[in-house]
Amino acid sequence: MSRTRRLAAAALATGALLGAAALPASASDGGRDRDHRHEHRHDRDHDGRDRDRDRHDRDRDRDWDWDDRDRDRDRDRGRHRGHGLVLRAVQYDSPGPDLRTDRSLNGEWVLVKNTSRERVRLGGYTLDWDGRSYRFGRMTLRGGEEVKVHTGHGRDNRDHVYQDRDRHQFDNRSGRITLRDDDRFVDRCSWDRWDDGRVSC
Repeated sequence: MSRTRRLAAAALATGALLGAAALPASASDGGRDRDHRHEHRHDRDHDGRDRDRDRHDRDRDRDWDWDDRDRDRDRDRGRHRGHGLVLRAVQYDSPGPDLRTDRSLNGEWVLVKNTSRERVRLGGYTLDWDGRSYRFGRMTLRGGEEVKVHTGHGRDNRDHVYQDRDRHQFDNRSGRITLRDDDRFVDRCSWDRWDDGRVSC
């Protein structure tokens, strides 16, 4: 074999050896790249789970906040001198036609609740609306108790009291009633024609 051919064959053999030696390195680099992409994807998934968990915790905390507000609202609204009286609901439009029977008149009522744990004497408290007023007699609401104030005639007891009026008192389209203690504001409830005859306060 001539010297030129021997040099060419040696060069080819050297190139082949160098290429073979380079292959594992390239494969290894590709593996490292795949591992890096996998780790990056894993980190991204982990970050996404953390964000979802944080969002869930924030939503849960917000729900708890709203629950706390709902629980505290009645206790705090309109409170003074430590009492917790609030207006809970008004049936301003008696069901059925507005007749002057006691059944029809007593279908119109206001619900007052003591949301505190203490007893509250209702003497001195009034309900005021449209230039009219109802003053509570001597009665006591224990903690958590409520009383309905009806427009018509009836016998007062722990759960129901009656104004003894002969006609309906509330405007069926819109109105507002205020609970006061010796002329001091305690709570207020309003309604309009969209409330369908009854409004929760």
